[in-house]
Amino acid sequence: MSIPIIKFDNVKKGFNKHIILKGINLEVNFGEIFGLIGPSGAGKTTFLKLLIGFLEPDEGEILFSLGSINNPKYSKSDLKPIKKNMSYLKRSFGYAAQMPSFYPNLTVEENLSYFGTLYNLSRRIIKKNIGTLLRLMELTGSKKSLAKNLSGGMQRRLDIACALIHDPKVLILDEPTADLDPMLAKHIWNIVQKINDLGTTVIVSSHHTIDIEDFCTRIGFLKNGRLIHIGTVHEIKKKFEADKKIHIESYPGNYCELIKNIKKIRGIKIENKGHEIALKSNSPAKHIPKLLKILKDKNEILIDLNLERISLDELFKKIE
Repeated sequence: MSIPIIKFDNVKKGFNKHIILKGINLEVNFGEIFGLIGPSGAGKTTFLKLLIGFLEPDEGEILFSLGSINNPKYSKSDLKPIKKNMSYLKRSFGYAAQMPSFYPNLTVEENLSYFGTLYNLSRRIIKKNIGTLLRLMELTGSKKSLAKNLSGGMQRRLDIACALIHDPKVLILDEPTADLDPMLAKHIWNIVQKINDLGTTVIVSSHHTIDIEDFCTRIGFLKNGRLIHIGTVHEIKKKFEADKKIHIESYPGNYCELIKNIKKIRGIKIENKGHEIALKSNSPAKHIPKLLKILKDKNEILIDLNLERISLDELFKKIE
């Protein structure tokens, strides 16, 4: 059973009569990585700032859990308004913005220590948490280095570490891999996965759909101020995958003869590319066995059969 830790209830927000978010409804569950996808200017940062209490909704409310998922008596009644529980929110949420929050002229260790004091942590807890985070973020060897001398990827990891110093229940990341090359971005996501594996709920905004597709439990598309198509990547793709492409290559490759027989199958569109046959099928599971039978009957040896699925990036562009 999915248990919500955060709930947006018909949340609306605008600036100077320009509506940014139009009636957002969403439940984020304990222990998941929820990905918020949207183009620049879609309202992702406004969404996150509302969540951390930096902004207040014009209408609706945002609630979050004061309880624990491990409490057998937990229920949705444990969800309380953010604006009435800001001190608890501060202890429970960690936020890493697009722009770095750390101090460039402090060392990695000094930054973490300073952020620990902002949460009124004891020296003992700060020291313990710093050790844990240095190992988790792979920054142990750089703990005495000034933040400004770190590489871009290491600075991003330091920023996330500062957001985790108080061991929050929820980690909120705004475009964590922006301006990073694919290898560094993958490294950041692997660390986010480790954080999530330790029990932290993660909410992340991004326009890098490849990363979102690989790591998020569920996603939501933010478009024109509305959160649409919320679900797992598989669920959302299923809504839009009317046709899937099937590529067939065979020997000796008498494709004209094959096409005559394939045309008899309903629900298939055919394209002869010379070196292969490209098909569009509305039901590959039903059609592929029929295609294989035709190949066998026509004494064709199958060299390659590839089922091409729509990528989240293609889907994002289609929805956008």
